[in-house]
Amino acid sequence: MTGTATAASERSVGVGATALRYRVQGGGGGEPLVLLHPWFGCVAFWDEVAERITGRPVIVADLYSLGEGDWRGVHGPPGIAAAVGALLDAEGIERCALAGNSTGGVAAQLFAIEHPERVARLILIGTGASTAGIPPGYRAEIEAWLADDPDGSRSAALVRRLLARDPEPARMAAFVAAVAGANREYMARTLEGVLALDLRARLGAIAAPTLIIRGTLDAARTPEHVETLLAGIAGSRAVEIPGAGHSPMVDSPDALVGLMADFLDERPDR
Repeated sequence: MTGTATAASERSVGVGATALRYRVQGGGGGEPLVLLHPWFGCVAFWDEVAERITGRPVIVADLYSLGEGDWRGVHGPPGIAAAVGALLDAEGIERCALAGNSTGGVAAQLFAIEHPERVARLILIGTGASTAGIPPGYRAEIEAWLADDPDGSRSAALVRRLLARDPEPARMAAFVAAVAGANREYMARTLEGVLALDLRARLGAIAAPTLIIRGTLDAARTPEHVETLLAGIAGSRAVEIPGAGHSPMVDSPDALVGLMADFLDERPDR
């Protein structure tokens, strides 16, 4: 179901010694949808999806906000998963639909593994159960960013890596500014956690119906990552978006919104 969403409400919740900012918009009787952005993307990556998915509350988490307080102990996918739990508790939500892109997708997998009873549906976009086998060029750009980024050019290059084509210049500049303005140490420690994490042996604990989405021009994740998720998550299915990149919510929103809305609106017995 798609349409026009209502105005967003900005909120926050404590997570350890820091806090997670998030926005809630839309409404209706469907289970809430929580959206987790990629690591070199930002909360604004989800704008078009959040505006067009209706019939349920849509909650968009600003993962970089965790780095604005004392983030020690809540970084990496475990920290993001803990923040998802805190968000759901703060909103009084027992079960949600959960969608994550890239690092957001890794955290979504981890939350679904550790709290299967709280995830009604899971959407994994441009992600994998481990970073084994990511394209060497992308890995080299990540390693270069971890080493240093004195003028911000490596951050800008990694934002562009997520997209099959650039949005209009002002929007792209806002994406890059969001990455450049985030706490670099928190970002680096979280990224190192993603690189070290391997969830392949734990995928069987995911109980939610799962849709796996990959853009055919994804420069960061391969078809093999999709096959691993399909093999590990019972009853999961996968679809590719032709011409889309690693973050299709930005470069192919029409196709992504259609896939997500159809999946979320399916009857449970389908």
